Amino acid sequence: MATPYVTIVRDVATSTQDLAATEFDRTGGPVLVVAAEQTQGRGRTGNEWWQATRGVAASLSLAADAPPVDETLPLAVGLAVRSAIEAAAAVAVDLKWPNDIELHALKVGGILVERSGGRVVVGVGLNLFWPDAPADAAGILTRDPGLDLGRTISEAWASSVLAPGFAWDREAYVAACTTVGRRVTWDPDGSGTVQTIDANGGLVVDTGEGVVTLRSGEVRAIRA
Repeated sequence: MATPYVTIVRDVATSTQDLAATEFDRTGGPVLVVAAEQTQGRGRTGNEWWQATRGVAASLSLAADAPPVDETLPLAVGLAVRSAIEAAAAVAVDLKWPNDIELHALKVGGILVERSGGRVVVGVGLNLFWPDAPADAAGILTRDPGLDLGRTISEAWASSVLAPGFAWDREAYVAACTTVGRRVTWDPDGSGTVQTIDANGGLVVDTGEGVVTLRSGEVRAIRA
């Protein structure tokens, strides 16, 4: 059974990450903040927040020693989100290393993990419906599902993260990851073909001159 947590639902929040962190510091227990819209949302490495026509932003704050807080945590969360979407919306999404959620090679969501002191905040943003999305993005659904689906998905993945024994399943991630087997480039001037994901969550790439392992904290952008 998953650890009990407090759920806060907002139509609009400045940042679910910040609110979840503040509430954890106040209560000392897990807190899930769910919002349909953010006014000051942020992505990984400070990337701009994209606001879909119908989206959901959810952040779960919890003690830093509760899940395995390492390079594999965003990957494990990705699998939990993928399962939650499939169960609630009957859509099978893909995962792009290290923190993107894709559908038909278009970005439909992202994962942000921030650690500070004794807590970690896991954030997930999803584009549920977005008929006029930018060229590289899309919505998960072709019709507006309304407000409830976002909360359902968010509570499902949060419960998975808080369940005893939550851990990364490397085999399942490799099977769901579209980055494996593709030729990629990364900043500032790297390129190669992805062979696999190693046991620590690193991206193993054959550059043609040798094999390198990329770590998510060291790479700003991976492009197929």
